[in-house]
Amino acid sequence: ALALLNDPFVLQQADLWAAKLISQPHGSVNERLTAMFQTALSRPPTDDERQRFEAMVSELAALHQVPIADAMKSQPVWKDIAHGMFNLKEFIYIP
Repeated sequence: ALALLNDPFVLQQADLWAAKLISQPHGSVNERLTAMFQTALSRPPTDDERQRFEAMVSELAALHQVPIADAMKSQPVWKDIAHGMFNLKEFIYIP
C-alpha cells in the first residue's frame, strides 16, 4: 500500500494518465470519471463513487488553486485523481 502512495513510478504513471486525459475531449467531469473507471476497473462508477470522485475534483481544484472552470484541463488535479484510483482496493486486489 505504501508503494502505491509513494513510489516514483506510480506517481509518474498517474502523471502520464493525467496528461492523456486532459488531451482527450471529455465534455464533463462525469464523462471523464466514467472513462477512467472503465479503463482502470472495466466498469462504470457507482453513484456513490461518482459523487465522491466529483467532490474530490472540486476539492483538489481548490487545493491546487485551480478555478473550477479550469479543472478539466488541470494536470495536477487529474494526476491526483488517477493516483487515488490506483489506490482503490478493487484496482489493487483481484475480487
